[in-house]
Amino acid sequence: MIGVLETLNSAQRQSAQNTDGALIVIAGPGSGKTHTLASRIAYALASDQGIEPRMMLCLTYTEAGVIAMRRRLVEIIGTEAYKIAIHTFHSFCNEVIQNNPDYFGIRLFEPVSELERLEIAYKIIEDLPIDNNLKRLKGDIYWDSRRLLNLWQLMKDENWTSEYIKLKADEYINDLPFREEYIYKRNNPKTNSFKGDVKKALVEKQKAKMILLVKGAELMDSYNEQLRLNERYDFSDMLRWVLDAWESNDYFLLNYQEKYQYVLVDEFQDTNKMQFDLL
Repeated sequence: MIGVLETLNSAQRQSAQNTDGALIVIAGPGSGKTHTLASRIAYALASDQGIEPRMMLCLTYTEAGVIAMRRRLVEIIGTEAYKIAIHTFHSFCNEVIQNNPDYFGIRLFEPVSELERLEIAYKIIEDLPIDNNLKRLKGDIYWDSRRLLNLWQLMKDENWTSEYIKLKADEYINDLPFREEYIYKRNNPKTNSFKGDVKKALVEKQKAKMILLVKGAELMDSYNEQLRLNERYDFSDMLRWVLDAWESNDYFLLNYQEKYQYVLVDEFQDTNKMQFDLL
């Protein structure tokens, strides 16, 4: 353990040895934040405070990050590292769901694959009425499928409703005529425009984009319904279901608060709103 601390600078060592209360480590890329986090885990386990591996939950953002963290801890503390719960946010919430099937009532549901998500988006596009702005009548009719999936994912991650998207889109559109980049800076006889005039063509172009955004946001309910009909759920649903369960059932939440008394997050700055609420 002493050897691990000797590999740290003074600020890193102070972070690793601080095992009580909330702590955030702020430093640039490649400065050893992940190594400091691993050293903090190792130091806590080696202390005389009665901290055990099963009390710890370590969260990161990719499966590669999980593997790297596990490997680093094995190098430091040996096989005890396998007793520490190291997860991505999604795999952790999926484990909570799978371990409590009766509570969540989704014993027949399975995680949706990327191919299935795409197939659902295709079906939603095919079923659009002909007057919908997202309905393409020629060329690749599925052109917007990826963008729609990304939009729905973002809406779930940030807990945005279609009503919220429309509100913000309207605010943006109404503000455009007052933005400097949408106002002519000088007279232009060729376009019959004068200094101070609004660039109407640019405003209309942005307005059209916002209309498409709102139309896409309104389709998220259809996406969720298709998931349900196909007995599937996506990554963001995992987080939402667990968060809802913890917010509505104090006893359920207390079980996990008692189980994991030390929660560490690698790359914390990347947390979205739902992940932050879970923490």
